Amino acid sequence: MDHFLINIGKKRTILISIAILAISLYLIAFFMYLISKNDLFYTFLIRDIILQILVFISLIMLLIFVLKGKKWACNTLIIFLFIKAYFSLEYIAYIEAVKPNTHTLNTTYLSIQIIIYSTAIIHFGFSKSFIAFSKYKNIK
Repeated sequence: MDHFLINIGKKRTILISIAILAISLYLIAFFMYLISKNDLFYTFLIRDIILQILVFISLIMLLIFVLKGKKWACNTLIIFLFIKAYFSLEYIAYIEAVKPNTHTLNTTYLSIQIIIYSTAIIHFGFSKSFIAFSKYKNIK
């Protein structure tokens, strides 16, 4: 086995995992900020925070299994990230349709989210270094 490729796969997998978790933590913090500013949507935002915390915990579990080399976790993570990227892109299209020519913080965050999730999908699905790392973890 090529240990150089395995080490690159390990480092990139950890970095992409950190980026995925950071974007999820940012969303939780953003909802908490909205709660402090808007008392009107309090129950709606509490529900969303609980949902995002559950998503965050499931992401942590999936990423742990991906780091252990489990193929089912990798496939589940790819599907999950694809769905999140799709809905982010759809929401950007909705914002542009409702408020054309306005650049909001929300579209910037969603664009960054799409870039991170697309990079993760490419890495977990097609990267030779990740495939080598995953095979190494399964043999080990």
